[in-house]
Amino acid sequence: MNRYLDNRTEINELLRMENHKNIELLLPCPPDDVILSIGVVTASSNITGWINGRLGLSEKGRRFSYTGCSNCHKALEADTTWVIMCPSCKVVSDIEAMIRATVTITDESGSIEAMLTTPHIENFLLFNPEEVKTNEEIAIITSYYLQNYIA
Repeated sequence: MNRYLDNRTEINELLRMENHKNIELLLPCPPDDVILSIGVVTASSNITGWINGRLGLSEKGRRFSYTGCSNCHKALEADTTWVIMCPSCKVVSDIEAMIRATVTITDESGSIEAMLTTPHIENFLLFNPEEVKTNEEIAIITSYYLQNYIA
């Protein structure tokens, strides 16, 4: 509590600027000497760390597009014209189209799967969420097609 009181102005300004939503500010890329191999990470049941590897799209048979809360990105089956009280974050928010995909990250020591979602997956794809939703609905987007467009 004292830390907040001592830094109230700075903390309120950071909250106003919504810095808590800026992943690059909160989790900047680490120096190379702290990046772990995937083998080290997967060998332990209780380890957190940075990994580096080649990214590939996994075959999971799941739709790439979904709709969700614009505030917390929780998946919600709703129309993008709706404004809702999100049951997860309890904030009144718009519903927006989003993208998700299971990816495999591989290095020389092994591989690991991870789920990438909006907005982070947009760093790897040449499509925005609306394009994925439209193309997926007319069966143009397949795992092979998206695999070729992961940057």
